[in-house]
Amino acid sequence: METDNTVSIWIGNFKNLTELENYIDLTYDDEGEIVVSDFFNDFKIDINDIDEDLIEKAVLPNETNDISIILRTASYEEQLLCELNALESLTINKGNTVVLIYNYAYDGSVKFSDYLNFITSVDYK
Repeated sequence: METDNTVSIWIGNFKNLTELENYIDLTYDDEGEIVVSDFFNDFKIDINDIDEDLIEKAVLPNETNDISIILRTASYEEQLLCELNALESLTINKGNTVVLIYNYAYDGSVKFSDYLNFITSVDYK
């Protein structure tokens, strides 16, 4: 669901940024219609609920479960870390990839795909 000041976070593993982009980025067919990527299909996300310009993604050189390392390149890093550290039941599996969708509160209906695990949605402002 589209919301202000909320970010939804996924962590997983990809070999490189190109592989991640192939999984996430929307493409267009010959008629200019959006072709929904595997990411949106896997997590049952309606592309009308997100602004693709508000998606951040990164592939790190090594796997880690240290959220401060995973979010090092994220916008609003400090606020995100404060919000995530306040969640007592939060478990972070090792990964080298992070995907953040800003102004979107994912409902968590699908927790994981072959590549990514949904972590949580938190306020970032």
